[in-house]
Amino acid sequence: MTGPYTQPPGPPGQSGQYGPPGQYGPAGPGPHGQYGPAAQHGAPSPYGAPGPASGPIGTVAPPQASPPYGHPAGAPAGPPGTSRPGAYPDPAGPILTRPPQHSPTGGAGRAAGAAPDWATRAAKRTGFHTLVRVELRKLVGTRSDRIVLLLAPVLFFGVIAGIVAVDPSMPAVFEQMLPFYVAAQIGQLLLHAALIKLVAGEWQYKSVQPTLLMQPSRLRYLLAQGSVLGLVWLVTTVVSFAAYPLIVEAATTSAHFGYLLGHRLPWVLAVIAVALFQALLASLAIALLVPNTAGALVAYFLLMPTLTVAQAALPDVFGWFAPLELSRYLITPDADVVPGVVSGVVWLSLFAIGVIQLTQRDAG
Repeated sequence: MTGPYTQPPGPPGQSGQYGPPGQYGPAGPGPHGQYGPAAQHGAPSPYGAPGPASGPIGTVAPPQASPPYGHPAGAPAGPPGTSRPGAYPDPAGPILTRPPQHSPTGGAGRAAGAAPDWATRAAKRTGFHTLVRVELRKLVGTRSDRIVLLLAPVLFFGVIAGIVAVDPSMPAVFEQMLPFYVAAQIGQLLLHAALIKLVAGEWQYKSVQPTLLMQPSRLRYLLAQGSVLGLVWLVTTVVSFAAYPLIVEAATTSAHFGYLLGHRLPWVLAVIAVALFQALLASLAIALLVPNTAGALVAYFLLMPTLTVAQAALPDVFGWFAPLELSRYLITPDADVVPGVVSGVVWLSLFAIGVIQLTQRDAG
């Protein structure tokens, strides 16, 4: 179809239904400046602002200026950047900053742009005493750990009491220390099992990750664990030194033998401390070399009793590898110091290799 657009006529009786350009709805603006059906009834403007006076049909009311942002229609607008209480701020005005807020602890809030409190605390280096407390809680973290630690002294002193009860005839001073030497090798199996679980289980179950995230230094982490093990060694040494002479004295007195340990208490303390330290070093070396709880426990339970029996049968052969050979030298008068020193060097070297592996081990 060519030519200009022809507007269709309106329905009969309603002239201007399709009026000239600029007219909206069935009629022009009403008495309040409205358009559409509401203009025919004289309804007020929905925005609260009166419209212009009504004009002839077909005229268009001039556009009304919108009220400032945050002010209702008809309300006086203040200067830019101000608003009534409860209204939204004017985006064209200046940005108002919040006044300093008070924290729940009573102190003033941090300045704008300052790091949050949790970020400030996370950026601080974790104290070493905190790491030690964490490792102590891991040692007694489960019910099974607590049961094992409670049964450990029962097994240790039970082995001593059993040896003394079987053969109470101990006329020489070194013979009165032999029960402790045997108990230090096989009577600490439960205690060392709990310690192995603490060291090796961290890597097997990946529970070392939160510790390394809290502080990434693995040497500090190992030193914290070593502090816990050192505390365990100190407690066991003190308890053994306090209880073992009493057990031997009761056994020798009942068998009508002389009690000789009371005259050499510093020597008794040295033997107890060295024997417990060597046994603890051996268990720690195994735990570091085998980062698996089950594997480390199997290796420890097979190795320690086997070396104990082999050393008793062939001391000149297995004494070079037995963990407590230096303690045997301190107790037995016919023992040689060289195998004891070599044995100590061997287990210290195994411990050092375990530490090197720990610093290079993947914690993921």
